[in-house]
Amino acid sequence: AWLVLTTTDTLMLTYFRTLEEVALYQAALPIESILSFFSTSLIIVLFPLSTELWVSKKYAELRQLLPSLYRYLFMIVLPVALLFVVYPEEILAFLFGVRYIGASVVLRIFALGSLLSVFAMTTMMILLGIGNPRRVALLSLSACVLNVVLNFILIPPYGIIGASVATVASYALLFFLTFRSLRSSVSFSVPLSSFLLMLFAGILFAAVLFALKAYLPLQGIVLVLSSSLVAGLFYLIALF
Repeated sequence: AWLVLTTTDTLMLTYFRTLEEVALYQAALPIESILSFFSTSLIIVLFPLSTELWVSKKYAELRQLLPSLYRYLFMIVLPVALLFVVYPEEILAFLFGVRYIGASVVLRIFALGSLLSVFAMTTMMILLGIGNPRRVALLSLSACVLNVVLNFILIPPYGIIGASVATVASYALLFFLTFRSLRSSVSFSVPLSSFLLMLFAGILFAAVLFALKAYLPLQGIVLVLSSSLVAGLFYLIALF
């Protein structure tokens, strides 16, 4: 299912649009996958851990684990995603050259959507770990169908932007469905106050990045690295 979500857009772009647009789109995709690294690392630990807790009927421990998991995952991924939102041109130019700056809007959309994709992938793995493969398959199929339909509607008129919106919308649906399913299987509370605090810290982080981008006499990847260090300090201060 995840393969369908991440390849359908490229195939339909190739059919409906130009190869130049496909190349721009392909430049943004690998960068977006960097954020998926965090969920992949967690999955290596989460899958056997969630299975062990579920099989051992340690439901209370599993309920305590899940809120902390989502909280720390959001805390780590949010600033990285915002860095891509603020500096897409600089990152694309550094990695692929200035001719790929045209993919900056797509990268911004993917950066915000990566928050949803990371949570969706993590939630899917937890559902698999507690023994719900059929449910995961059905929910993934729903997201894939939405992805195909939206790509068919959005790609012809809007090109790579339409493809990225379709993919992010599919991530959103998949996360909503899997998260609701997980909460029906394992009743756990969502720490809204912690997420609001992290959201405030993220807004502060982004504001500092935008300010430094406007006023620092630096360019390119040097600007990105310098700004991320300074903004990161503000982010940590706001959190702790």
